Amino acid sequence: MSKTFITGFGAYDTKTGTAENYREITFLDVVKMAETPSSKPKEKAQWAIFSTHNHPEARSHDQQREHGQFLTLAGDIDTGNPNKRQVIEAIETICGQCSMIIYSTSGSSEENKKWRFLLPVNKPISGAQYANHQKALFDLLAEQGIECDRALTRPGQPIYLPNVPMDKRNVAAIPHFYEYEIIRRSVFKLEGSKISEREYQNQAADIEAQAMALKAAQRRTEARRERFGDNDEQSVVDAFNERHAIEDLLIKY
Repeated sequence: MSKTFITGFGAYDTKTGTAENYREITFLDVVKMAETPSSKPKEKAQWAIFSTHNHPEARSHDQQREHGQFLTLAGDIDTGNPNKRQVIEAIETICGQCSMIIYSTSGSSEENKKWRFLLPVNKPISGAQYANHQKALFDLLAEQGIECDRALTRPGQPIYLPNVPMDKRNVAAIPHFYEYEIIRRSVFKLEGSKISEREYQNQAADIEAQAMALKAAQRRTEARRERFGDNDEQSVVDAFNERHAIEDLLIKY
């Protein structure tokens, strides 16, 4: 994969408000980092957004959603303490025998394993579709017992690259814990895959939920008309319920 992607160092590395684009990295560079991880402090660790769209605002979710072209799906596994083989087998159950990179994160240990994986795809994914593909992948992995951080459904979310800080290494600079695997096969094809199928199911469920919400709103309107007739008067409670969803109120309070 010879395309270049944007990269930076640390959470505060941003070009927003400037005329400067981000630095770039290739997938081969990431392969080399998996084989020999960097040793930067966590706050200076290198990250990538696997989109070919480079722009001073490229860390913006909206910018990537509108202009991004992604050639890699990715996951961040921080819970459950799965071993490397369990993660690989879960991905293969969903995606078949395809290329991938998996590596332990800087916060990983023998007692509490955490992982990131990169899954190259055969065709660019538009920024508008990226979140749907990621969500479908994460849903399927959850059914395999592998929970991914849902923050990576957002198109502008940085993915931190292989790194083991010096405080996680011994006096000979050897990591206390670091594991990786590079699997070289054909790249994953989204067309006709379980991910595409789940994405379709998710969209159908969203449409059904929207239809149910519309019907509920219509029932409330009809109930109000039965109580108050065609005049514009309505109770304070009915007016409040019409303007606020219970789900939104739970999140807010």
